[in-house]
Amino acid sequence: MPTSDKTGNCPVLVRASWRASIRAKVRRFIDRWYGYVGGLRGLSTEDARGRATLLKREIDQRPALQGLAERPLLLTLMAALHAWHGISLPDRREELYHEAADMLLDWWEKRRLKLDRQGQPVNPQPSLIEWLKR
Repeated sequence: MPTSDKTGNCPVLVRASWRASIRAKVRRFIDRWYGYVGGLRGLSTEDARGRATLLKREIDQRPALQGLAERPLLLTLMAALHAWHGISLPDRREELYHEAADMLLDWWEKRRLKLDRQGQPVNPQPSLIEWLKR
């Protein structure tokens, strides 16, 4: 007979099975993420798989990340951050959001900058901070 966890709501065996199911989904998402992003960035299949392995290993080895990875939006942010700069991911959700905001602002700034043939900015748009001050 399965025992209950400390809350008494979920049998331990059911919870362990659920965790294994989530882990498999997280790993599948990461493989697919890097399969797609690797193609966009021109990475070799081997390089994309290697990066996916690194992210899966990082999540497997850090319980704080496992809890975050269970949520699809946070897993997507984690994968995007890992692909963006490939460094160790933060443990706390607040830090993850902070890093994600930096990443998104960086993408936004790069997209709004238009260059002429000599590499000079053409009609530069205001930065996000300048735009928000209006």
